[in-house]
This record gives sequence, C-alpha cells and structure tokens, in this order.
Amino acid sequence: MRTYEDLARAREVGKLEEFVAGVMDEFLTREVARLEELKSYYMGDDPNLRNMLRRLKLLNIDGLNVNLEPQLKITNNFGKKIINTIVGRLWTSPVRVRVGNKGNVIAKIDEYLGRGFIKVAKKIQKMAGVYGVCYGFFDNGNVVVFEPTSYVPLVCEDSGLDRAGIRFWRASDKKPWNVQLFEIDGYTWWKRGGEKGDNLAIYKEKRAYKRVTIPRAEYDTVEEKNYPIFPIIPLYVNDERQSEYNQAVLSKMQAINIKETLYMDETFRNPFIAWYLQGYGGDVRDLVKLKQMFQAFSFIADKGEPDEGKITPMTIDVPFEEHEASMRRLEDGIYRDAQITNTRAMAGGSLTNVVIKAHMKEENVKMADVEMNAREWLRQLLYLADLDVSVDDILFSQSTIVNESEVHGDIVKLVNSGVIGADVAAQIAPILVNFSDGDGS
Repeated sequence: MRTYEDLARAREVGKLEEFVAGVMDEFLTREVARLEELKSYYMGDDPNLRNMLRRLKLLNIDGLNVNLEPQLKITNNFGKKIINTIVGRLWTSPVRVRVGNKGNVIAKIDEYLGRGFIKVAKKIQKMAGVYGVCYGFFDNGNVVVFEPTSYVPLVCEDSGLDRAGIRFWRASDKKPWNVQLFEIDGYTWWKRGGEKGDNLAIYKEKRAYKRVTIPRAEYDTVEEKNYPIFPIIPLYVNDERQSEYNQAVLSKMQAINIKETLYMDETFRNPFIAWYLQGYGGDVRDLVKLKQMFQAFSFIADKGEPDEGKITPMTIDVPFEEHEASMRRLEDGIYRDAQITNTRAMAGGSLTNVVIKAHMKEENVKMADVEMNAREWLRQLLYLADLDVSVDDILFSQSTIVNESEVHGDIVKLVNSGVIGADVAAQIAPILVNFSDGDGS
C-alpha cells in the first residue's frame, strides 16, 4: 500500500507523475475488479453465476468423468440467468429510512450544504455499505461522491488518517483518463492516454480549493484559500471497514441464484404434458410423425385392431415444495447474517408490537454502530462547512414496523380513561380525527 510519505519522497526526487501513475496502475490491476464485483451484486447481477454453472457440468463419479453439458445447457432451454435482488435491497432499505427521512435534523443542514445534500448523503452511506467505505469531497459548499472504484486514499503512516488521495476517471474506454491528486494545500489535474504505461500530461497546475473575490476600489482581487483539514472525508460502514456483502451473505446469495436458475431450466426442459404411446410400432421417426398428426388433427388413423393402440397423457412435475423450503432457508440465512430484518418473515400474522421489536432488535443494534460512523463523517463535514451546528443535534430516524391496530386501541383506551383528550389523540393518530369522548364515533 502506498502512503502519504511515499508521495512526499517521490516529489522530493522529481518523480511525482511516475508515482501517481504507478498508484493508478496498481489499483486498476489489483483492486478494481473486486470492488466492481461487489457493486454488481448491489445492481442486481451475479458475475459468478455463469462460471459456477460451468463447474457443475463436469462431475467425477467413482473415477468416471461424467459430462453434464447436455443437462446444463441453459441457453438451449429457458435461456436466462435467474438473479435474485435480495443483496441490493438488503442495504438500501435501512439506509433509506435513516438518512433519507425529511423529518430529521439532517434535512435542516440541506439549506447550508446545497439542495440535494440528503440525496448525496444517502448515496454515500449506501455505497459505504457496498464497498466498506465511500468518500465525500467537500467542494465549496457542495458534497461530491467519490466511490472507491475510482479513488485511492494515501494515509499518513503515523496517524493513519488520509492526508492525500488520487482520483481517476474517463468518459469511455476510448477516451483519455482524468487524473487528480488531492492534497491538503490544493489539487493537481493531469490527462493520461488510455493505455497502461502512458505518461501523465499536465492539464491544470496545482491550485487551491477555494477562490475568493475581494472587491477593491480600483479592481477586484482573487485570493486562493484552502480548508483547515483534508476535504475528502471517508465514511466507513463498520469498525472493520469491510463491505456488508461478506462471504456469509454472498455464498447464500450465489446458492439462491444457482438453485433458481437450474430449477427454471429444469421446468422448461421437461414438457408440461408428455404422451405415452402404447401399441404403436415403428422407430422414433414414425412416432414423431404420429405425434405431429395427432397435434394437427386431434385424431390418429391406424390400421390395427381398435384396442391395440393407446395414447395416455402424462405430466412431469418438478418438486416445488422442497425447492421453496430450501430457498426460504437460504433467504432467512442472508438476513440473519446481515443483521437486517426480513419483513417477509413477519407478514401473514397479527404480531404484537413487543414481538415486532424483538424481530428488529438485531438490526437496530447494527444500525446504531453505523450511525456512530455517520456522525463522525458529518462532524468533519460540518467543520469544513464552518456551520454552527452540533453533530449531537443530528438525529437519525429509527426504522420501525408497528401493529397500528394495537397502537390505535391503546390511544382509544387513554381517551376513554381521561388521560388524554380527543384533540391529542387526533394529533398522535390522524385516523382518529373524528373520535369523540362520548360514544367513540
């Protein structure tokens, strides 16, 4: 891993561009494929499904190599890979209610950090769940998302904090790279060809992050200023700084995709109705012609005895209950390992609020740690923005599922016992707006 001290040494010996290009090449070779694979699961794909299906085509049974290619030729039957999107939804749901809720205090910061800050903050936290970390670049009052697929931090060897970073992107595979080096005292911008080993060409010399226009009597002057701390802030989703898509979750997700794809392929491979031809001679070609004639005219003319030939319809059923049971077990395991509430498991019954809270306990414990990291990210962001807002005043809404009938019943009891009035009840639950103390209508 390259560090901030490595950057300083490269600059001292006049090899800054070589160092930046080397960091970029090393990252593209070693890291970007792994990160893009994690992103593909979030986007609803399974990049390993095709390879895993190929491995199943060759089995070794009692020393004999058995080729299952004809049985597993997906493209000749159903023709599709079946991808389950549980993993993508897994991290989106809790983030949406905790960061995207317009009723919490974060929405009030929106007016200071620019319109759309809530959307940006939500995306950064979602991507942090996918990769383990995501970055927010504070750029003159706006927050820009830096995904770790295109940004490499350079940490200080003594403090462990990010002191610099290298970002690279391009519009398409045929376009040149944009390469930026961010430091505490400004940033530098280069262009680079699309081939590995191409040199960097300066595009914009090093400049400060902020330009302030100061009006003068005769003419205005422009002063360059920087921030008091490094303006690219990492948001870590957990203390381990690892993706929420760990091996325990992904292995079960891959098993679900394989089982669903093979199940659907098996269903399409076997005809829904098979015809048992009894008493009709000839080879296979004769039987095929016989079947085609029956499908075309709904009768068969045969010269044999009337009772000699029989055609009996048969159905071939792929076992459904066993398949569904194993799929449910894998899905429950994904939610359990991810510590996220499986709302489908809570459906279909009248659960009390006590039972609902018990179901959501694991998720709330997990999200409390996530919110602690988010508070630290926001604290640094508020400091960069020079806002007089305490991070302790920022609240995160808790994801809750309630039995509304039970809640409304409790409110009615409070009104009937005189603890609260009908007007208060209507504020708590607007559905009770017509409730009166008399007859409850």
